[in-house]
Amino acid sequence: SGVMPPNPVELLGSRNMEALVDQLKEQYDYIFIDTPPVNVVTDATVLSRLLDGLILVTRENISKRDELLYAVNRLQFVNAKLIGTVLNDKAFHAKRSYRYGKYKSYYGRDYAADDRN
Repeated sequence: SGVMPPNPVELLGSRNMEALVDQLKEQYDYIFIDTPPVNVVTDATVLSRLLDGLILVTRENISKRDELLYAVNRLQFVNAKLIGTVLNDKAFHAKRSYRYGKYKSYYGRDYAADDRN
């Protein structure tokens, strides 16, 4: 928070940022840095040189295939290590999960019977 610096990308690529990330790596097993979308600004591509890997977060019915391919290409261009993808807002339909209901009622019935003894 505060006043926006004239060129925030310069801060992300600075030696101070590199020192901060190195310090955090010594203290923590995992560090997550949330950046704006890859196709909007260069934050993720600039930071990628400091990070062990990136996770591309997408959103069903919002993220378009060509946009995702463009984002992946941008990350590959800077040799970023893309280690995974997260799909948010995935709609699950009752038809696809109906089999779990059978197991739930089966196991639920057995566990409920055990509780009464």
